[in-house]
Amino acid sequence: MRRKAITSAALLLCMLAAWSCGAQQNQSQHDFLAVLIDAASKKPVPSARIILAPKKEGKLECTIDTSLTAVSNDRGEVKIPNVAPGEYVVFQNPSGTIKPELNGEVVTWGRGYGPGYHLSLGPLLVKKGTLTNTPDGILGVANGYMETGDGDLGINTTAEGAFLTVRVPSAGSAPVKIEITDLSPSSPPRGAQQEQPRHDFLAVLIDTASKEPVPSARIILAPKKEGKLECTIDTSLTAVSNERGEVRIPNMEPGEYVVFYNLSASLNPELNGKVVDYNRDRNDEYATAISKSLGPLLVLKGSQVGFADGLFFINSGHMYAARFDLAMISVEGKLLTVRVPAAGSAPVRIEIITDLAPPSPPHATPKSGR
Repeated sequence: MRRKAITSAALLLCMLAAWSCGAQQNQSQHDFLAVLIDAASKKPVPSARIILAPKKEGKLECTIDTSLTAVSNDRGEVKIPNVAPGEYVVFQNPSGTIKPELNGEVVTWGRGYGPGYHLSLGPLLVKKGTLTNTPDGILGVANGYMETGDGDLGINTTAEGAFLTVRVPSAGSAPVKIEITDLSPSSPPRGAQQEQPRHDFLAVLIDTASKEPVPSARIILAPKKEGKLECTIDTSLTAVSNERGEVRIPNMEPGEYVVFYNLSASLNPELNGKVVDYNRDRNDEYATAISKSLGPLLVLKGSQVGFADGLFFINSGHMYAARFDLAMISVEGKLLTVRVPAAGSAPVRIEIITDLAPPSPPHATPKSGR
C-alpha cells in the first residue's frame, strides 16, 4: 500500500513538473508586431506576406516555419502571435502561395565554391542592390532584394549585405519597422487580361456571445469542391485578426470556401492538403465523416443537433477537432462557407466561439467522436 502511495506521489510530481515546464514555455512566447515599409518610398506596404525563419545561433543557417507568417494590412502592420525568443530571418513571399514542402526546409548561405551567396534552395535572382563584401567575408548584395527562381521566397539585405533579421522580443513596445521591397506591379504584366482576377478577402471575427470583435484569432479558408460537400485545406489561405477582429487574406481566386478557425492562432502544417468530406448522405453522420480526416470532434455548447433520414447531424453550432486545434461552424447541417469575392464591399461578419475547450487527452474524447 505504501509503495502504491509513493508511486502515485511520484507520478503526481512528474505531472506537476511537466505542467510547470509547459506553463513556463507558454509564458516565453511573444507577439511579434511590425510595420512593413517600402525601402524606396518609405511608405507602408499593404498585402505583403512575410515568413519568419528561426536563425541558428552563430551560423548562417535558418529553418523555415510556415506557421510563422502574416499578411500586412492596409497600414503595413503585421502580427505573428506565439513566437519564441530568438533571431529570425525575414523572408518575403512574392508568389503569395506557401508551398507545404517549404516547412522545415533548412536554408544555409555563405561561402561555397564561389565568392558569393550560396543558398541551399537554389540560385537567386538579384533584382536590386549593389555588390559589397559582407562581414562574413563573402561577396554579397547591399541594400538589395533577391528571389528564388520560383518566386516563393524573397530576401532583403542590409547595408552590410547580410540577410535581414529581427529579434523576438524586440526592444521596446513599439512595432518593429522593417524595410522591404514593395512588389506591387506598377503596370499589369503581359497576359494579365487572360488570368482569372484575384481578390482580397476581408472579414470581421465576432464573439457569438458578446458580439464583440475577437482579436488574435486565426481563420483558414479551404476551397470547396464545386457541387460536393468537400473541401481541401490550404494553409496559405490564412490570417490572424487584429485588435478590431479584422482579417485580410490577399490574392484569392474566386470561389466558395469553408471557414475554419482557432483562438490560439497556431497553424499545424499537417493540415495542408487535407481533404475534409462532410457529406452525411454517404456516411452514418457528417461529423463522423469529418472525423476521418481531422480526428474526433467535440460539439461545443450552444450547438443544436438535428435528425433527418435516420441520421443525427449538427444542425447549427460549432465543432472542434482537438487533434489539430481547429474549429468549424455548422449552419443548417452544412459547414459554413464564404464567397470570394463577397457580395458588396463591406467585410464579411463571421461569428466564432471564444471559449473553445483546450485540446483534451485521448481518454477524455467521447468515443462517438461527437
